[in-house]
Amino acid sequence: MVGIERFDFYDRARESYAVIQTGERRFYGCFIFRKGVIPPDA
Repeated sequence: MVGIERFDFYDRARESYAVIQTGERRFYGCFIFRKGVIPPDA
């Protein structure tokens, strides 16, 4: 995981594939999940 700037997060979230809502109550617990396949190790 890496941190990104606040407004960069908003831009990426605007182009998201899905929105996941949880019961988490912490502030600023935002994550972006990338859709795709993780290839096996060589």
